[in-house]
Amino acid sequence: MRPLTSLLETTPSYIEIFIEFCTSDLLLHFMSFWDIPSIFSMQKTCRKIRCACEIYIASTWSLSPFFDNWFNTKELQQILHKCNAIISGSQALQFFSRERYPDCDTDFFVRLGGAKELISWLLCQGYIESEQNTDYDDGNIFDDVMELSAKCIEDRSSCHHAVLGVYNFFRNKQAADGGTAKIYQVQVVVVDTDPIEHVLFDFHSSKFLSFLVM
Repeated sequence: MRPLTSLLETTPSYIEIFIEFCTSDLLLHFMSFWDIPSIFSMQKTCRKIRCACEIYIASTWSLSPFFDNWFNTKELQQILHKCNAIISGSQALQFFSRERYPDCDTDFFVRLGGAKELISWLLCQGYIESEQNTDYDDGNIFDDVMELSAKCIEDRSSCHHAVLGVYNFFRNKQAADGGTAKIYQVQVVVVDTDPIEHVLFDFHSSKFLSFLVM
């Protein structure tokens, strides 16, 4: 007679039996209702779920198609890495929570050294300076950005306000079905400290402690 422990090790559970006959599409549908810790925990249960989780993670938490309507997503990864910039605010929150909010802007946080190149890239993506920039603009936006270096004496703590300047951009993009054009708004926040540290410790809302970094 085989030991009881051996039977327990080889007898599949009800969930394993269910998963065995469950299609991949159905598994991916179930995962849309799981929170992030549950998804990573379920990866440890069996090979089939682990493979389904890997597919779900790769397709769900990908810059494309999430930002396809906003930017060239391949270039977005490169510019974030090159400028040491991050995306935070409501877009990052939506990205991780798998929710969609209407009329949200995209917030970039970058140090002064990467601000000029990030802004140049946004202009190449078809974005236009917003009238809200008039508080900072003395003519050329790049000259204005370089003038921020006068404020950049040393890293500032939250009590000294790490934000050096805020620049707003927008573009109109026609809907794929030929419907009403949508306005996409982008904000570049230039900070005098590490962007991740600013979001973690100095950001105005603890609700937005999510960020994307490459």
